[in-house]
Amino acid sequence: MKKLVIKKFIGDNLDEETTVPVMFISLLHGLLPNSALEGLTQNGFDFDEILACAKSNTHYQAETTVEENGLKKRIELYIKE
Repeated sequence: MKKLVIKKFIGDNLDEETTVPVMFISLLHGLLPNSALEGLTQNGFDFDEILACAKSNTHYQAETTVEENGLKKRIELYIKE
């Protein structure tokens, strides 16, 4: 089963790592309103691209920066088998 790995870094230190089944991303994609999907895409979480890469067995990796509780965090996303 393919999974989306989400890693949060503060500086170079790993702060948190979460793994989510791609099937769950597909479910969310169908349930979330378009405005929410657009907001996520603008912040580096492109569900359409994630699902397309998972389906076609192509590499997917993305990175973005967010501010959480006053701290800037770097977020890395990638698909693993």
